[in-house]
Amino acid sequence: MNKLSSIYSSSYSATISIILTVVITLGAELSPSFKTWLAGFTGHHWVTKSWISIIVFVLLFLVFRLTSKSVDASKTKRAICTLETSVVLGIIIILGFYLYEFLKH
Repeated sequence: MNKLSSIYSSSYSATISIILTVVITLGAELSPSFKTWLAGFTGHHWVTKSWISIIVFVLLFLVFRLTSKSVDASKTKRAICTLETSVVLGIIIILGFYLYEFLKH
């Protein structure tokens, strides 16, 4: 049961980290001041986004792991499917955004 709980927790933590990274990436591209603010922490906005993703993942993993009492195979499978969907949508959104930006110029 511990393995299922860890898989469940890491899947949802990764899903939220992906969503946050996509939002921050788009926000940084649309707002130069936000990108500069991100770069102010570590010297480069990508490094700051990476640290934010890591911190969010670890914190949420701990929260999900400590609060998920009854995790079964069905819930774990749903969490993995949600993660897979967020990966695909994240790729499409970021690729679409940069493709749009490239083609409009």
